[in-house]
Amino acid sequence: MALTYNLSNIAQFKDNFDLAYQEYNDGNGKYTDVKSDLKSLIFASMTVGLSEITYKNISEWYARLIASEEIYQYSLWQKWTGNEVVKITIEPKMLTQYLGLQTNANNRSRSEWVQNVIKYNKDIKYTSKTLTSKLRKLETEFQEKVFQ
Repeated sequence: MALTYNLSNIAQFKDNFDLAYQEYNDGNGKYTDVKSDLKSLIFASMTVGLSEITYKNISEWYARLIASEEIYQYSLWQKWTGNEVVKITIEPKMLTQYLGLQTNANNRSRSEWVQNVIKYNKDIKYTSKTLTSKLRKLETEFQEKVFQ
């Protein structure tokens, strides 16, 4: 199944979808695609097991993103400085600008997500209990930085 997305509920793009896209040149010519930070979030929806970013689940999105970056040793957002690729740390407020993003990724409850991560990553330092605890801590961090 192909990954699909819907940007129509993201406030910053409601009046002008063109703001979500940019022109790229891959050496074979120019093409237009969603901006790289947005595209990364679209694909991350499969990793975090959540199909949309809502007020109700945004702190869970944040927690799973941060945990995934650590577990899978990747950086969701990066920037080319001219000499090297630099990791951009995801700050809680950065994620809020994408409230309303929807994809067709499979939704997983927290316990399902944790069990899948543990099952397919045998060499990680977490158990189900410690990973669930880390997610709660990250969720609290998000809520303190955004909602207070």
